[in-house]
Amino acid sequence: MQIGTYTSEKINQLSFFFVCLVVLVHTGGIFENAPPSTPAWWLHHLFSKGIGRSAVPFFFAVSGFFLFKNYAPTLSWYLKICKSRFFSLYIPFICWNIFIYTILFAPSALSISNVPHLLGFDFHLFPAYAPLWYIKNLCILVIASPVIGFFVKKRNYDFLWILPLVPTFLLWFVLGRRNYYCIFLDGLLFFLIGSVLAFRKPTLPPLKPLPLLTAWLSLIALATAIQFSTDPGAFFWSGWGGLLQRASLFTGLLAIWVAYDSTQRRLPAWLTATTFFVYCSHSIIQALLAPRLHLPLPVSWLILFFTSLLVSVGLSAAIRRSAPRLNAILTGNR
Repeated sequence: MQIGTYTSEKINQLSFFFVCLVVLVHTGGIFENAPPSTPAWWLHHLFSKGIGRSAVPFFFAVSGFFLFKNYAPTLSWYLKICKSRFFSLYIPFICWNIFIYTILFAPSALSISNVPHLLGFDFHLFPAYAPLWYIKNLCILVIASPVIGFFVKKRNYDFLWILPLVPTFLLWFVLGRRNYYCIFLDGLLFFLIGSVLAFRKPTLPPLKPLPLLTAWLSLIALATAIQFSTDPGAFFWSGWGGLLQRASLFTGLLAIWVAYDSTQRRLPAWLTATTFFVYCSHSIIQALLAPRLHLPLPVSWLILFFTSLLVSVGLSAAIRRSAPRLNAILTGNR
């Protein structure tokens, strides 16, 4: 399946928007000990645990879509995509893991016993550099792509795609963000959705972005109010809050996808080219900066978000310009 120039550019532009949401999610770490129902607490749950949670599902869906858009049930296709993802995913995964691990724990910590963890050859939930869990999950899903392709490939009797997708969706919607060994259930679900879309081109009815955006934010606000209620007797409602939060992910993705079409401004190419680097680098900047912020929490939150985002973008642009080969290695030639 081929996609048009407009859709390709749309995905590229939205990827930068969603990586900003990833930075927002991780910025919320400074709020973990905020007293309940304070402004800092609400900022954390509305933005870091609400609005920002639509980001990684988008990246999983896009990854599944691009992996399978030229799918062929052949060994040559499998070897080709393994080679491609080895350089675009696994090499950056190793480089960032070792680089960040060295910064955080000093080179002396690079012992032989840590090698499997640094290379991702283990069943740890998170790699040495935790934000790279997304890339580790993708590498595993690439290895499993022949099995996924068998089910999601379009046929005359088109029903096999339901077999992995529907049970995964039901498990995720009921149980939430569970993990099995080192695979997150939500990552698998949205990767499957992207792979299904690669074989089928659904046509959306005319939708207006404002009602969708309103519904998205309303679901997040309601889920926050219910799920994080301080009422000890709110256990029953807490479960409903989780369901509403997961429903908000789909509403948010659809709202942002539709809203893009009504905007006229486009980000410059040099900025969208920093997306992958920003994803990989922002957490270490936050880890170094956060302990030095002693301002009121909402102020520290804003400073941490914008500083880590701007520094990551600046570093990416500088390395891309001054050391293109290094940039190609760190970003998988993106």
